[in-house]
Amino acid sequence: MPPVRLMTFNLRVAVADDAEPPWTARREAVASLIRFHRPDVVGVQEALPPMLDDLGARLEAFSWVGRGRGADQNEHCALFYRPDRLSLERHDTFWLSTTPTVPESRSWGAAYPRISTWAAFSDDRTDRSLVVFNTHFDHDSATARRESARLVGRQIDARAGAAPVAVLGDLNAPPGTPPYRRLVDPAGPALRDALYDSTHPHHGPVATFNGFGSEVQPGARIDYIFVRGPVDVRRHGTLTDRWNGHFPSDHCPVVADVRIRGKAPDS
Repeated sequence: MPPVRLMTFNLRVAVADDAEPPWTARREAVASLIRFHRPDVVGVQEALPPMLDDLGARLEAFSWVGRGRGADQNEHCALFYRPDRLSLERHDTFWLSTTPTVPESRSWGAAYPRISTWAAFSDDRTDRSLVVFNTHFDHDSATARRESARLVGRQIDARAGAAPVAVLGDLNAPPGTPPYRRLVDPAGPALRDALYDSTHPHHGPVATFNGFGSEVQPGARIDYIFVRGPVDVRRHGTLTDRWNGHFPSDHCPVVADVRIRGKAPDS
């Protein structure tokens, strides 16, 4: 059976006075990139409701779940998925704070409320399950990023149990930093970085942030796909698609093709 293709994509929030290319000039390219590369699940970050509406109208093969990090009109870490391949079993959103069930809560000096949206899927082609978490760590507070990684690890254990897991997101932190080390700690969540876990060599630059420049910025790897449990990563890549020389976002999307081994126990 074909693998499940995962994608994480920070869309760059649409800001009215943004000096960068406006969302209205980028939305067609973003939608085209997603359609062409045919992921089964896409975790997007920095997505406002009008952006989600634009993508929903252009990505008719997808449904999505999620809510805003503050009021529902605020940024989402939404999960788009293909209902013709995946059945949605349950989903929820928690806040990266000391009170994760309290909407709009923030802790540890974070500049904004931060969230993770997760969903449990059943692959209709294989009857195997996968629990996907999508998140966006704070850009300002190193303490918030470290503690967010701890919290995500606990939530993975609580929400997924022994089921196969994928974590998508923008950590605002490069490999080797405390939040990254916490997520891959064998004594903690024991996630595996899909780039290094891939059977085939990584495709594209390792870095993921381009800042709307002409090239991806060397060393700026802050967007990730992690896996846990009986998940085989077949391919992993950073996509550098451009239109007329311009990136569709200040982040490059990251993709991974995964296969789930066996049937996971109930969580």
